[in-house]
Amino acid sequence: MAWCIEPFINASHTTDGHYQPCCIAQVDKTAGRTTENLTPIEAMNTQYMQDLRAEMNAGTPGKLVNHACSNCIFNESHGVKSRRQKQNNKYQNEKTMATVNRTTSDPSSAIVKQDLEYVNLKMLGNICNLKCVMCNPASSSKIAAEYKKHGMLAATQPMIANPMATDNRVNYLNNILEILETVNRFSLIGGEAFVHPDFEYIFEKILTVKNIHKLELFIITNGTVIPDYVLKSADRFKNLLINFSVDGIGKKAEYIRTGTEWEVVDENIKLTLQSNASVGFNVTGQVLNAGYLHEVYDYIVNSLGLPAETASWDNIVTNPQMHNMINLPDKLKEQYLSAYNDSGMLAIPGLKTQINTLKLPQQSSLEFTRFIKNRHQFDKIRNTDLLECYPEFIDYQYLLENK
Repeated sequence: MAWCIEPFINASHTTDGHYQPCCIAQVDKTAGRTTENLTPIEAMNTQYMQDLRAEMNAGTPGKLVNHACSNCIFNESHGVKSRRQKQNNKYQNEKTMATVNRTTSDPSSAIVKQDLEYVNLKMLGNICNLKCVMCNPASSSKIAAEYKKHGMLAATQPMIANPMATDNRVNYLNNILEILETVNRFSLIGGEAFVHPDFEYIFEKILTVKNIHKLELFIITNGTVIPDYVLKSADRFKNLLINFSVDGIGKKAEYIRTGTEWEVVDENIKLTLQSNASVGFNVTGQVLNAGYLHEVYDYIVNSLGLPAETASWDNIVTNPQMHNMINLPDKLKEQYLSAYNDSGMLAIPGLKTQINTLKLPQQSSLEFTRFIKNRHQFDKIRNTDLLECYPEFIDYQYLLENK
């Protein structure tokens, strides 16, 4: 595992503004490559990115690739399809390979806006209205506030991450608007996009882009809020795709995404389906839904009457590792696998990633113990109850006694 198309065609940064080779890449936050001092195009042409691309082209992972790409390396080493593999399959074409070949023959050759296929900037920071169990303070201001209250957040770590709140804000936003004149796809990601105080301002700026009729705008949401002005603007875009993060249904959804009211999310999904916006679903496999993805399938296919392909099924939580389904005990994996035999889901190509992961032996009993202790700790803080939604975990409460 070495080469990936993403550092050649995609600009990304974290919720606190640190540029990264892709949206799941690890970041050296001491390097200073941030939205405070660099525009997205400038970040694509730093010495770091040139060296990373050169290392990938060399064919053997080195220090930079091993660090930045550790999530994909982990998945592939365990037989799980990685983002690298998916993006390589999706984006290798004559245009993108021309960019690759040009920058390979001359590593100092600049990446220009016309080279970018899509932009995946977490420009809306970590402002969020939920506390999802697999999330963290860097991606949710609600969790950051909770950590602060209970003494779990470093004194130097801010509760709010906002990459646009910098002296470089004007240059940063102008560069994004320039990129949108040529790019095919742009992602607006938080946090929760629709609750960000700058969302409407940014959205209105995007509406002024001359290329808007050729642009796919991709917005990921937890579904708790859907602004009417967004839905009414859907026909201005080539495609406005509202992608709902749905990891469970009903009470399970409310447990996984603490603060969710499932009836509100359900209503907002159906409201969006009545608009000119496209609807998608991001279903992320993890310990808490490994045995219940058929319930999400039933909701999408049978309740909403949508094709199974409306959802992306092949995502798996890899960080933090305690939420990775590969660390479930083998007994639970066998129990969960049996639920899919009669559901019709085995025919979904994307589900192979989840099924193959459940077929693997438990990777780390230590990580599963950490999961049980984590749920016990946060159930007390949030007044929630793991066993109410997942009674099968009663057999593992003895792990709380482990040191």
